Amino acid sequence: MKSGRFRRVVGLSVFVAVSGTCAAIPAWHIMRSGATIEQAKLAIHRGDLERAAELLDRLTRHKGGDAEAHLLAAQVAAQRKDLKASLEHLDAIPEGDPLRPAALLRQGQCLREMEYGRKAEEAWRLAVRLEPQTSAARWELLELYYLEYRLHDAQTLAWEVYDGEHDKIPALLVMLRFELARPAPHFAVETVEDDVLVAYAEKKLRDKKVDLVVANRAADSFGASTNRATFVGEDAATALSVMSKIDLADHILDRVRDLSQKRGILPC
Repeated sequence: MKSGRFRRVVGLSVFVAVSGTCAAIPAWHIMRSGATIEQAKLAIHRGDLERAAELLDRLTRHKGGDAEAHLLAAQVAAQRKDLKASLEHLDAIPEGDPLRPAALLRQGQCLREMEYGRKAEEAWRLAVRLEPQTSAARWELLELYYLEYRLHDAQTLAWEVYDGEHDKIPALLVMLRFELARPAPHFAVETVEDDVLVAYAEKKLRDKKVDLVVANRAADSFGASTNRATFVGEDAATALSVMSKIDLADHILDRVRDLSQKRGILPC
């Protein structure tokens, strides 16, 4: 009889001990997860992206639904130029989550960098609908419309931003800045000797009162897949090496973006 009671008591003690251990695991895991996020943020702040990725990978594997961890992991992946991984983390943030608008903002930025302009636009527009007060997504859209010369879309968006307000002056100022300051590209083919090409481009820069002249030899580009050009600006002339025409177009767009940011048309 005593032996049976002893076995029951021992069995109860073991059950309580095991149950206590099991109950402690989730609490310990939560504490450990919170610390991991803070450690990842610190690693990102220090520029240690490899360490941050390691910590966040561990966290997202253990807590698949942690939106903050996925958002941070997407940021780190994008900084490491792994845009596919970044998009995977952003897609893991479900609809209805408070961080979903922020995820859509970053999703659009990744898609834009991957040259999926229409998909990027869809992501930013959805971010604006979900969180109308967010300004970052609106600026991304305005930049996209500006670079694509979609002035009507930019005007419509500006009016949407200030919809319902009696004071429409801010919207008008946005449109005025786009109308007056946006680049107006021109194209011309002229006969110039090679040794005076840059000097002639500098004269054109002054005469036309433009910010940039892209000078190149037409004979080198017609019928070819490559091109070579010289950027002539107010400060200096920069000669580029021979490259594909697509790469040269990217260089030109990058320079236009830089000029637009310096003039305050686009956010830095």
